[in-house]
Amino acid sequence: MKFVCECGMSFRNARFPLVCRCKRKHDNFAQTLNVTSCHVDPRSGPGTELSKLLAELGLKTSAGCRCKNRARQMDSWGVSGCWEHFEEIVAWLQEARGKASWTETITAAAAVLTSGLQIDLLDLEGSLIRIAIERAG
Repeated sequence: MKFVCECGMSFRNARFPLVCRCKRKHDNFAQTLNVTSCHVDPRSGPGTELSKLLAELGLKTSAGCRCKNRARQMDSWGVSGCWEHFEEIVAWLQEARGKASWTETITAAAAVLTSGLQIDLLDLEGSLIRIAIERAG
């Protein structure tokens, strides 16, 4: 996740506490959410990257899925947090795959095979998460 201070200094994969060049100290991520002078870039992070990756493979969110909430959760965890919650994220994707139709599964499989991405077909979910985390990092 990218953290940006009002002074313009940006921190990719910020580890707290951190000090901006404007000398403002940010003790933790939760505190920054209440500081109006700083924001977290909502277009960055492992969850955002995973969403983009799944879209590249032709997978779309469906009504009632928790994809967007889970992507936001991943973004809030950041790169290091997603590594810590790796198995939980794998379980999320396995759950979602179990709900996919055969058409969606076949379309995604064909996209994976022609994508050129380094995906282990025996660890599909893990591979996708690793790629998303690496892209975010």
